[in-house]
Amino acid sequence: MEIFKFTFIFFLISFSVSAQSSKVTDAFGKERVHYLQANYPDSLGYYNFVAEDGFSVSLQQYIQEEKLSTALPLTLPKVCINNAIPVPSCINIYTLPVTFHPTQNMYYLISGTDYVLVLRSKDCLFKKYHAKSK
Repeated sequence: MEIFKFTFIFFLISFSVSAQSSKVTDAFGKERVHYLQANYPDSLGYYNFVAEDGFSVSLQQYIQEEKLSTALPLTLPKVCINNAIPVPSCINIYTLPVTFHPTQNMYYLISGTDYVLVLRSKDCLFKKYHAKSK
């Protein structure tokens, strides 16, 4: 009975890791994700965190004008837009042509919408990740 509990718990943990890392797997490939799981599990945790919390989507009207004036255009895959509204859960930040700045958030105007993708800075993400993992 004890082996059954262990196997079941191991299965649940493996399933939750694989479900969480689907965006990372799509971008990096299964082989790379397995390598990270085996050798750098903390890094994989960070990559998953960035995939989910590394960006936000906001209406342009809520972004400061100076940020909008320097925002770069970005086209999302069609499946990530529903009636001219971006679907954040569909966005895979690792497959987009975006760049994380060390200390400043980056702004991208989402083509065909009134929305902006706000990419959090590396510094912000690092702090948020470590605060979350404590």
